[in-house]
Amino acid sequence: MKRLLFLTLGVVSIAMPYLRAQDQGSIAIEAKPKTDSIMLGAPLEITYTITLPQHMSLELSAWKPQATRWGDLTLWDFHIERPEGSTVTTLTVKLLAFKLGKLDIPDLRIPVKDNLDAQGDRVIKSPTIPIVVIDPTQGMAAPALKDIKAPKKPLYFWETKLGMSLAALALLAIAIALWRVLKRRQKARAAGLTARPLLPPEEEFLTALAELKTSDLLGIGKHRDFYFALSAHFHRYLDRRFNIATESLTSSETLKLLHASREELGVSLAALIPLKNAFEDIDLAKFAKYHASAAEHTKTLAALSDFVENNRPIVSPETQTAKETA
Repeated sequence: MKRLLFLTLGVVSIAMPYLRAQDQGSIAIEAKPKTDSIMLGAPLEITYTITLPQHMSLELSAWKPQATRWGDLTLWDFHIERPEGSTVTTLTVKLLAFKLGKLDIPDLRIPVKDNLDAQGDRVIKSPTIPIVVIDPTQGMAAPALKDIKAPKKPLYFWETKLGMSLAALALLAIAIALWRVLKRRQKARAAGLTARPLLPPEEEFLTALAELKTSDLLGIGKHRDFYFALSAHFHRYLDRRFNIATESLTSSETLKLLHASREELGVSLAALIPLKNAFEDIDLAKFAKYHASAAEHTKTLAALSDFVENNRPIVSPETQTAKETA
């Protein structure tokens, strides 16, 4: 009888951990990035496959798109998908990197909620993922040159030494004429600028923006002219406000310069995200002949205006009193 009792207790002690494990289920996580390299300022998409017991689920209410950060990475967006009755959860995360070179996506701490036990919540960690962030201005390789021998043919007049000399003289004369025209235009522009008082960069841009809004460029279908003028006014504002040179830079290069010098210029990282979207819409209108909808147009103008308003220089009370007294 005692042997039977001890045998029964032994079987139960062996089976209980197995039954408890079966009831709890297993937890596992795998990560798969869409690519191992991205352009600076472009979102990186990562798919996390998470195995959870059916009584557990992800609790990501604390994650805030465009606000939650992990080191040099900002959460751009995320999406959770779990079929009914399945133990597999697919978590798609889009991260935005603002640092060039090799970068490790850290182990994300993903909160898990136990629906059967209020005290059983836990945090699972994702594996670290190495990526490379590429400068978009240096991401294209130069095409390979091929050694092609042209067939021999009789020389035309302009291919002779005399013809090439005359062509060089003609080009020189054209260059001198263009230089003179440009100098006259610069003098006229300088005279126009000195004829009226120079406004602060914020007021100058907002005034130019108001004039653009009241113009009939969009009404007559000149969308590219409108956005070219808008881009020129905003670049002039950036140059005057922050004492930088962006007139000859592309939108991507301008954004990169602002990001690299954001601490020195006093520009927040959060302010660069809507500015990046506005630059993309402006470039589409300028170079792809894209006609933005009324909502997209309004959003672009609002993003530029908000950036200008939020980055006004801080005026001390003493300076303000001096201005009012004057």
